[in-house]
Amino acid sequence: MNRKQLNALSDQEIKHALIQTQLILLLISVMWILIYKNNWPYWKKVLTIRGDDHLFIFGVLPALVVVLLQIIIDKSVPRHWFDDDGMNERMMRALSIPELFLFMGLVAFSEELLFRGLIQSTFGIWITTLCFAVIHVRYLKKPLVIFVLVLISLLLSWLFAKTNSLIIPMVVHFIIDLLLGLLLKWQSNQSSL
Repeated sequence: MNRKQLNALSDQEIKHALIQTQLILLLISVMWILIYKNNWPYWKKVLTIRGDDHLFIFGVLPALVVVLLQIIIDKSVPRHWFDDDGMNERMMRALSIPELFLFMGLVAFSEELLFRGLIQSTFGIWITTLCFAVIHVRYLKKPLVIFVLVLISLLLSWLFAKTNSLIIPMVVHFIIDLLLGLLLKWQSNQSSL
């Protein structure tokens, strides 16, 4: 989809497409859980956090480091290396700040449930990382973006393996997407003034 087609979509159409995509991932996860991974002790184990410090050390800190590195990369490379024809900017314009919080929570939950909770626990880190990169199909023609996504996926996978908690990668994913989304929304508002 080019920039002109993207801008022709209403905010409601953008929101509908975003929610629909995440609901499809959730549906895949629920079906997988019901058919293959209906194991309550596993889910009870991975949906807990061990110790109060785990959330900060393995959740908040890595997310803030990734956001800081992303900002540094954005300032250091030509804009066209990260340009996605305005897709992310258009999505951020369509979402209010409360909607951004809710949507990024849905993204973090649905993607981490599928990728770390199901794919990684079944097929391992490398298949998970490959699938994570492929699902972000709109970036496949942007080598630097895919490289960064692969590194983030490996980080999320490592955090899941290290903590044995799905909550940790969900929190990291949420913070990264939320902060970068808020930054993009702010930059978009500044450039339209």
